[in-house]
Amino acid sequence: LSAEEIKAHAWGLVGEWHFEGNALDSSGFGNDGTVVGATSVTERFGQALSFDGNDYVVAPDSASLEPTSITVEAWVKKSGSPGTYRYIVSKYLPDRPGSYSSYGLYTGSGGGLYFYIGYSSWVVFSPYVTPSVIWDGQWHHVAGTFDTASNSLRLYLDGAQVDGTVTTSNEIYYSGTGNLFIGAYTSTSLFFTG
Repeated sequence: LSAEEIKAHAWGLVGEWHFEGNALDSSGFGNDGTVVGATSVTERFGQALSFDGNDYVVAPDSASLEPTSITVEAWVKKSGSPGTYRYIVSKYLPDRPGSYSSYGLYTGSGGGLYFYIGYSSWVVFSPYVTPSVIWDGQWHHVAGTFDTASNSLRLYLDGAQVDGTVTTSNEIYYSGTGNLFIGAYTSTSLFFTG
């Protein structure tokens, strides 16, 4: 499929990684990743990955990972904040190196949790979850969404929407061949621990 066909179609799930000793994508889109350094552990739902601060998973750039509307979900667990600007998910944006991604689920300046979309000149942030709520040593399901029909960003924690909706007229900006990173901003920076 061409990039235009993928973006024009409401695909639904385009990437799903269970981390059962690997980073194979079970969505059917073939967005298999490579685990770099992260350790496989048995946890709440079977296998999970433990990130120690210099590990990550990388899935190669794919048009299927560049939708106009998106939901990014993860199960996370950490006692104490992983630190500031630490990425759970980053769709790297090569022409904005060291600045921001096309979309990201990360700790932000306060060490808690934000979802954001990058547009051509900056980002739009979702509402924020404070560190003590999210990084309490328990498993939490987090989901960031951006919907082009309503131009809205939302963040969910354990199924409940966090502090309302943020609206924007901006669209997600994709440029170049940005890989998808799990557990880092890129292969060299802003690593997640947990």
